[in-house]
Amino acid sequence: MRCRLIAALTLLGAAAAASLVRAEYVVIVVNLKAQEEEPKTPGASGYPGSPSAPGAGETGSSPSRPGSSPSQSPAGGSGYYTGPAGRPGASSPGMRPGGMPGGYPGMPGFPRPKEDDNADDNPNLVVAVVEVALPPDLAKLRYAFEKQDPRVKTLTVTHRWGRTPLGRKNAVMETLFLKDPSGRPLKSIGKQFEKRWEDLEKKFSPEEAISLARWSLQTGLIAEFEKVMDKLAETQKTNRFVVSYLKIKEALAKPVSKNDASAVLKNKLLSGYTVADLDKHHYVLLYQSAEAKERKEILDRLEKSFKGFYYWFAMREIALPLPQSKLVAVLTDRGDDFRRMQHNLTSSPPLTDSFATRREGIVVFASKRGDQPYTSLDTWAKQFWDLGYVRKELIKGKKKGEGVPRDATDPQQMLEARVSALLLQAMEDEWEATATSHEVSRQLLFASKLLPTNVNVPEWIQFGAASFFETPLQSPFGGPGGANPYWLPRFKENNDPKSRKYGATPYDTLIGVITDAQFRAKPRPGETPEAVTRQARAAAWALTFYLTQPDRIKGLQKYFTELKHMPRDIELDAKVLEAAFARAFDCVDLKTGLPDKGKLTALAVSWNRFVMAQPLELDAVHKTIREFYTKMHKSLAAPADPSNKPPMDQPSTSPPPGANNPGNRSPSVKPGGTGNPRSRLPGGSRRPSP
Repeated sequence: MRCRLIAALTLLGAAAAASLVRAEYVVIVVNLKAQEEEPKTPGASGYPGSPSAPGAGETGSSPSRPGSSPSQSPAGGSGYYTGPAGRPGASSPGMRPGGMPGGYPGMPGFPRPKEDDNADDNPNLVVAVVEVALPPDLAKLRYAFEKQDPRVKTLTVTHRWGRTPLGRKNAVMETLFLKDPSGRPLKSIGKQFEKRWEDLEKKFSPEEAISLARWSLQTGLIAEFEKVMDKLAETQKTNRFVVSYLKIKEALAKPVSKNDASAVLKNKLLSGYTVADLDKHHYVLLYQSAEAKERKEILDRLEKSFKGFYYWFAMREIALPLPQSKLVAVLTDRGDDFRRMQHNLTSSPPLTDSFATRREGIVVFASKRGDQPYTSLDTWAKQFWDLGYVRKELIKGKKKGEGVPRDATDPQQMLEARVSALLLQAMEDEWEATATSHEVSRQLLFASKLLPTNVNVPEWIQFGAASFFETPLQSPFGGPGGANPYWLPRFKENNDPKSRKYGATPYDTLIGVITDAQFRAKPRPGETPEAVTRQARAAAWALTFYLTQPDRIKGLQKYFTELKHMPRDIELDAKVLEAAFARAFDCVDLKTGLPDKGKLTALAVSWNRFVMAQPLELDAVHKTIREFYTKMHKSLAAPADPSNKPPMDQPSTSPPPGANNPGNRSPSVKPGGTGNPRSRLPGGSRRPSP
């Protein structure tokens, strides 16, 4: 058995350091296949024509490869987009001691997918997001590369970690440059801002400045948002948005006292942790082994999410109170600590290997991404590190042969090792960005007094609001207030008249969301629990997105007030939740005071029409990924051809498990530095600076 990378579609990115470099996006998607046809070179167990490269899944490969038995594979991570919170994952070979925190029940291994499985649930299909830079003088070469010119075998792109060659479309890899509606390469969001800022300076107007400021927030350009608003404030100090902005900016600049809760938490639950703090930040970080540079990156990312949350409300002229002391974030290397805190604190369902606590007001991040696609890729790529490839050197690409073992001769193997290193780094980076932005936003819903800490607030509004502010996966950009590139297309898919997975009518859909019935729904025949949870989350985001619009925001504020009047720390039933929502949005019968079905139906219809009509700038990304998912999914679901199976007695060139890795330690801590150089959350590696 062996594993091959059979198609790739990845959003890769890096901001250009000089004006002569064009920053744009390339999409690559990766499919890891558990069973493949017989190698092209007789007797080889790895890549085509590569007798020295053992394929993953052979004897001596990672003990938790796709398709392995339950005893070999992890219980699963708390993947953000793969399903609901589950029971803690068991310790697994190939991972850090303690295993993956917050695993998923019912997913002990990676079974062969069925025809009706949702492609999003396939652990062998991998998608990541970044940004790439390409000198303008290579435009013709890029065009030839896209057109599959046989003379152009690879195209080397620059990203913020270094340089990586991308291969032509073949059985191993496929790349795609993203296009704008005119068919031209989609410029990076940073380059788009530069052009809009240049136009604004040439012909300044308050209206255009406000528009650019909102756009900057929605695309996650927090520093650029401040730049635009500061410029506007020079001449428009009485502008209502400027007044609101300057008020919150002044509040953000005030010094904040250190949180005593960090010391209490450290003494009671986290002995051996160290506290990191920066004077002008609103967070302290409890950590175990993060270096100084990494600690700063984490705190900077937390601060960025913190500012984005308050700036969005300021642009709605809503002044929220800031916490009186610094908030607490925890970065843990230990699965046991993660599970202990999750069990002992009022934690939210784990998302992106992280969670927030309602009452205690802290956020907790695991140090390594643990969802199934990443774990599959990490396991699959281990074959390269075992052969002597060095991931942290491969991704730099500064010198020819850097990070490549001396005896390596197969160009295809070298190419796939380099791309694997880039994909792992990109997946870690986007995971960190999503984890930070989502959990900080969920934490601030309570810290800002919008939601009560002593009430079991329904999950739909917690998740919906947090995803409204998050930086989504599978997107090169994102921030507070924009149409979420991940959740919008999935809501449309599930709400399509042909599927009607939410209910027969818009009213049914609305009631299912506001009563949390969607989060308690059981899978239909052929559905996975993960798909059902994903449907519930998409609907929660969609309703929150609708309710945050200017003509609905007052009703949402009233809804928050209604929740504050709910009984403390008890489960709220469906009738109570429906009544609270109806009162907040004036959907009650004036005679009886009960929810008015007609008014709720009108709101539901308005909501559905609004969201279903939303355009999506990155719709081409989603469609492209979906097309590849569907194609790859069908290839995985097709019965294997017995004649193409490699001989069962075929010798392996890889060492037995543990021979070069005592204790079956993860490649991330393998001696010699040939494994994962770092995969920490949430700061680790920063998103590209546009």
